[in-house]
Amino acid sequence: MAPAGTPPALCADIADAVGRVLRQPDVGQRLAALGNQPVGSGPQALADFMKTETVRWTQVIKAAGIQPEQDRAKNTRSPCEHGHNGVFCIVITI
Repeated sequence: MAPAGTPPALCADIADAVGRVLRQPDVGQRLAALGNQPVGSGPQALADFMKTETVRWTQVIKAAGIQPEQDRAKNTRSPCEHGHNGVFCIVITI
């Protein structure tokens, strides 16, 4: 992720550097041991994945009737345990 307006060439350089690190066997093994799936596939693949996942989880959330918690005193969204105030923060543990 990078701020909006980050030059595409810089995004590509960062993606290449991260990909090289993720392809190092010791890094990939350590991340896998922590339950992560290192990919390092590049900006467009990440954007496509995020779009697909957003559609999928939006359907799940709507079907389950999940709503954001409201701070009853202020009638605003409460910050999650990660400090994301007013932003969805969904952590799913399987």
